[in-house]
Amino acid sequence: MIDAKTALKKGWGWLKAHPSSKGAKQTSVTATPDKHIAAVNFKLSAACMMGCAAYLIWPDNPYWHGFYVLSVLLGAGALSVAGGALHLILKIRKYERDQEEFARLGKPIKQARVPDTDLLKRKGVIRDAKR
Repeated sequence: MIDAKTALKKGWGWLKAHPSSKGAKQTSVTATPDKHIAAVNFKLSAACMMGCAAYLIWPDNPYWHGFYVLSVLLGAGALSVAGGALHLILKIRKYERDQEEFARLGKPIKQARVPDTDLLKRKGVIRDAKR
């Protein structure tokens, strides 16, 4: 079993602060929250639209030289947003790999048995009411 110090040394301290760990019920250890997938899809869609707009705005005539600047800015923005989406994809993948490794190190989760009255009496949790 891994202890907290080893987990922090390996860089797993951020796992407990991950948004999916705040009460969200997951079907598996490596389930990625839907909002992260939606963020990747949104960023890639925005990059595609900005790239298409940059291509369509590019002027054929030098008279419209102002559109060159706008087209270059849109293209640079598209590259930046696409880079951000790639960074988010890599971050999600690293999180999933860390979760898999963390799950392999620990014992599988099992359900605790419900104590009966005799066990509670033996442990001193409850007493017989003698009147």
